[in-house]
Amino acid sequence: MVSPDGNGRLSRYISSYYLSKVLDPIAALRLSIACKNRQKDYYEAFKITNDVRNKGDITYFVLQFLDILKTGLEDYLDDLTDKVNQYHYYQKKQSQLDLDHSSRTILETVIDYTLFYLEPITLTKLVELTHLSKSTISNHLNKLEKDGLVEKSKHGKNCLFRFKKNSL
Repeated sequence: MVSPDGNGRLSRYISSYYLSKVLDPIAALRLSIACKNRQKDYYEAFKITNDVRNKGDITYFVLQFLDILKTGLEDYLDDLTDKVNQYHYYQKKQSQLDLDHSSRTILETVIDYTLFYLEPITLTKLVELTHLSKSTISNHLNKLEKDGLVEKSKHGKNCLFRFKKNSL
């Protein structure tokens, strides 16, 4: 076994590459996050495995590594389940609002982006996703902002829009 300095990163890279091909790219990303979150356990697995009394047996390391991966995937499932529940909640609340088709489409898109991308959405991205014109979107966004459903911010020349979660 090797130390987590350098060769451990290479090991994670190879493992992540393999997981992305066999399972899913998300599994590979979650491995990296899980190793960071459980860094102490990860390093401890190296330490125990490298101990001369283990005589080169890597069983403990493999079991710890798989447990870290499992924890990472379970955490991801919990996060995703929470976001889906929020999505359904906001969909239900949003359907009770008196909005025309375009406003509803724009608000749904802003909600989706806010929940799943964790960042505000640009006007250009809204045009791309909704297939509505820039002026139509701008008019509806102004109304949604006025109603307190969407908040607008600026980043350089770009206007960014985010769903106000506490608005519903």
